[in-house]
Amino acid sequence: MTLTRAQRQKEILAAAQALFAEEGFHGATMDDIAARAGLAKGTLYLYFSSKRELFLSVLEHRFQEMHRTLNEVISTEDDFAGRVEAVIHAHRDFCRENKEFFQIMEEFKGDLGAGVRNRREGILSVLMELIDRGIETEQVRPIDRRQGALALLGILDSAALDWLLRDGCGSPNVDGLAELYCWGVMDFKGARHRGE
Repeated sequence: MTLTRAQRQKEILAAAQALFAEEGFHGATMDDIAARAGLAKGTLYLYFSSKRELFLSVLEHRFQEMHRTLNEVISTEDDFAGRVEAVIHAHRDFCRENKEFFQIMEEFKGDLGAGVRNRREGILSVLMELIDRGIETEQVRPIDRRQGALALLGILDSAALDWLLRDGCGSPNVDGLAELYCWGVMDFKGARHRGE
């Protein structure tokens, strides 16, 4: 069976993600990635012109998936606290399903950092939209939307890092994390109504 270009690219990205997670950006080679993907090195260069481009493509692919996932869960809930809880649940599940992605995120140093920061802005925009909806419905007190989004992203990143450092053991207390965050940003009246 002949693979389409898109299918082949997906296989290359999976092989690259696995190797970047195992060896780091500097340790992984294009030869190793080609071998893992079952390709000749020259064929790999038909898809990606450099290791840097391939690394950023791996990140781009996963960030797009995360962006779609978070957009979906935010749109399914009307209640702000419910949306926050859904975001934390979705992020936890995404982390479990994409452990290698979170491992290679540790690689964004130097010039690679700019590429990762640009892609994280898309995730922040989803979280800022969440804050905006909360403010519009008066469930969230007027706060700086970017600061509110960064605080939530910090919770998500910390929970993912804790899970990775414990080698995938245990699970963050989603309800507890959501409650802590909501207590900080919600209008106390709105928080009380949800508890009634």
